Amino acid sequence: MKTLYKLCLTAAASLLLIACQSGPAPQHYLITPDDQAITISHAKPKPALRVEPVKSSAILNTTQMEYKRHDNQVEFYTQSQWSVPVPRMIQDLMVESLVKSGRFSDVISAPSDLSTPLRLDLHLYTLEQDFTKSPYKAIARMHVRLVDTHSQRIIRSKMFFDEETILDYNAKAGVDAYNRLFSRMIPKVIDEIAR
Repeated sequence: MKTLYKLCLTAAASLLLIACQSGPAPQHYLITPDDQAITISHAKPKPALRVEPVKSSAILNTTQMEYKRHDNQVEFYTQSQWSVPVPRMIQDLMVESLVKSGRFSDVISAPSDLSTPLRLDLHLYTLEQDFTKSPYKAIARMHVRLVDTHSQRIIRSKMFFDEETILDYNAKAGVDAYNRLFSRMIPKVIDEIAR
């Protein structure tokens, strides 16, 4: 009888432990800016462009979604994450937006064996949800460099910074703020490199 009691107690403890570990599945998000702000060009397009993989710190090169409640302390949402690593998501957004703009004769996403006359290097320095003070902010900082691949000459180089108010204290509100932020930033990047 004692053995049966111990076996039942062990089984109940195991089930309780499993139930505590298996919470709801995390929500997956993508940044999906409104592309209505992208001006479609009818002028003769510039030469073909290859968009290189976005460089970023290790903390951004993941699907974890970060936020800050205290200065100098980064935390990660446990029930919310990106659908793809942030650098890949930003690269895909840039390629899609550049294609839509019609400003370049072709836009290729690296890695690719195809050579193009122009290359776009992107370095994402900051993508964070800052809850340290009100109003809460979504912040992005990205360096953009357009390079002539034949001469290896830098044609354009600029740092872009933007922030957008987060309307609620949660991951979805942060993603909504990123959507508004990148709806402004991406057209500015395109205008800068296509001028």
